[in-house]
Amino acid sequence: MADMIEVVVVWAPAAGMAQTARLSVALGTTIFQAAVLSKLVTSPGLQNAHQAKYGVWGKLMSSDALVRAGDRIEIYRPLQADPKLARTRRANKQKVRNRKDGVAKY
Repeated sequence: MADMIEVVVVWAPAAGMAQTARLSVALGTTIFQAAVLSKLVTSPGLQNAHQAKYGVWGKLMSSDALVRAGDRIEIYRPLQADPKLARTRRANKQKVRNRKDGVAKY
């Protein structure tokens, strides 16, 4: 029998929600294979598992990278907005709020 290792696969279909699956996988299993074995890739909101981004402990990884014992494999959902544009919008809202309060904050 092949050596087995324990990993966790995590998918967050929306902010504040997380689904996890603990798995025993064989040595030599890729991140993508572990995600498929977890069955989380069939969750609503994840349209194409092949195009999804994957990471291990918050670090972006290739889907064909091999997993190691204790890895926390993360399946990332697509961004809803460009992060730079979202940051600019938040900053502009804060400037307007500060002007209404009569306080100049920079």
